[in-house]
Amino acid sequence: MFPQLEEVIAAEVERNGLAGLAIALIKDGEHVWSKACGAASIETGVLLAPEMPFAIMSVTKTIVSTALMQLRDKGHFHLDDPVNKHLGPVRVQNQWEAERPVRVRDLMTHTSGLPVGGLASSTKLPLAEFVSAYARCERRPGEAIVYANWGFDVIGVLIERLSGMAVGDYLRERVFEPLGMTTALFGNPEPEPTHATGHLRSLVDAKVRTLPLPDWWTIPATPAGGCWMSVGDLAKFVAAHLSDGGPLLSAETAAEMHRLHFPQGRSDSGQGLGFRVTRSNGRRLICHGGDGGGFTAFIGAYPEERAGVVLLINTAGMQGARSVVGNTALALLAGEPRRRTSDAAAIPEGVYRSTWWDMLIEARNLERPTLAATEGLVLAGENAVSTLEPAGEGRFQAEGGIFHGFEVAVQDGEITGGVYPYTFVREGDLPSGEDIVDEQANMTGVWKGAIRTPVGPLAVVLEINSTSEATVSSPLGQNIVLENVHAEKGHLEGEFKMSVPGYGELRNFVRLFALHGHLAGRVFLCSDAGEVAASVELERA
Repeated sequence: MFPQLEEVIAAEVERNGLAGLAIALIKDGEHVWSKACGAASIETGVLLAPEMPFAIMSVTKTIVSTALMQLRDKGHFHLDDPVNKHLGPVRVQNQWEAERPVRVRDLMTHTSGLPVGGLASSTKLPLAEFVSAYARCERRPGEAIVYANWGFDVIGVLIERLSGMAVGDYLRERVFEPLGMTTALFGNPEPEPTHATGHLRSLVDAKVRTLPLPDWWTIPATPAGGCWMSVGDLAKFVAAHLSDGGPLLSAETAAEMHRLHFPQGRSDSGQGLGFRVTRSNGRRLICHGGDGGGFTAFIGAYPEERAGVVLLINTAGMQGARSVVGNTALALLAGEPRRRTSDAAAIPEGVYRSTWWDMLIEARNLERPTLAATEGLVLAGENAVSTLEPAGEGRFQAEGGIFHGFEVAVQDGEITGGVYPYTFVREGDLPSGEDIVDEQANMTGVWKGAIRTPVGPLAVVLEINSTSEATVSSPLGQNIVLENVHAEKGHLEGEFKMSVPGYGELRNFVRLFALHGHLAGRVFLCSDAGEVAASVELERA
């Protein structure tokens, strides 16, 4: 039915080494096509089927936001109410509370001032206790979009306080059952081969391995990302939003969720209520992505065309494949090809770092402007270069790579755009091309610097005693012996174990190079939850 899309899917599966993928298309508010390909688990060899549940990760936020808006329509609160007014004994800790409280609207637009969040304690806490312990604003509410998982944990507590029901029970009775979402579940499924297994393509050796079920930081799961369901059931949810809210919401409330509430950059993009609002293939798009636990997810819809796509991938960090497949599907559903312009427009070249998730992109002016993602917390696939086509003053439409199909805006040293409300701030010049590894360097001795982790820099001391012996020290452990050390010809490889509170034991793979008198490279932080590539800079002590 969609041969061009199937060709694109096959190419992305092969190029990125995806374990498997499931996709569903919605047109005129109806689920019209679905497909599953690849393995549910590469260990068991069980093939994916369209009815198999996946972890949808942060796409859960759109479902939780819909549930909260149901309660708003019943008169339980107003969008601009202070959140703490409705939380009972639970409080969001906000040093600006007297002058600017966190409002309900702020939670759904990621402007609450709460942090990105994630694991914070090795002891799992019930939702309300977790929010009481950890929900603390890091910036003044209402000033900027900074993606906040913990904001949706607060929304979960709001749902429980306002409805008198556990959030999982509320979602089942008021969202899943009215739509006939029979596979939908809040919390992890039982460990049996009837659901998709999460996978990771390692950046250390490019091998794909399976991961255990997601390890949530709350009991039973987080409202920021704790739902499982099949691609067909998630399509029912998207179809309801494309059908004036279906049985879940009034047409007015659905439209309210889909409009822009907080703008970002110079474009028409930003945040709706629980949805990202942006432009894709030249059209208004509402969407959301999901990442983590071995899964990459996406829902996207053109409200005016009543067309939508659901894409679930059981391999982590596949932002390029998600953008290419998802936005190609939307373009085909809309029925009009994108028009390539002959105009050229330069962008400020340099290296840009995201304000959250610590992603790096390089902006270059080649034949046309390009963006290339080089590293980041949710980046693991083959992320090809995104070429930018002018779409207005300071605005571009991207082709290829993680920005494929999305509008990108450039202004005042910042680049915004993509499936999430990313803001990339210029950090420095492009690599000069002169960073040639010094193969004659003497690498023995003591080196000091930092590993740049997703939760902040970690001071580290590396002592290289010989070509096969080295130790590493940090606040988390002293004189840890590196295994499998090879330190010669300007290259250092090795690995070590380290226990991190809240994250458990990590196995860390070191890949450093001698460059202009210092050591630089990456440490790959690996755990049962996944893998992070952390950049390292060390100077001789």
